[in-house]
Amino acid sequence: MVVNYVLLAVTGILSITGILEMVKGSAGRVRPFRTIGFVIVFILVLIATLTGTDYATFKVMIESMFRGK
Repeated sequence: MVVNYVLLAVTGILSITGILEMVKGSAGRVRPFRTIGFVIVFILVLIATLTGTDYATFKVMIESMFRGK
């Protein structure tokens, strides 16, 4: 669960800074796909943390669900 909290902190900070840069319109530094990726990972880690599941286990469950195995 410590990994979940560290991932939440890191992806949260990177998501917020990316969104703020997008709002400011700093064209040279904005990486929209990276920001969207951080937001998606933040949401997945948040769901894993709220359900009490390790992020690695949660990721494997999602991957196996889409892989069909």
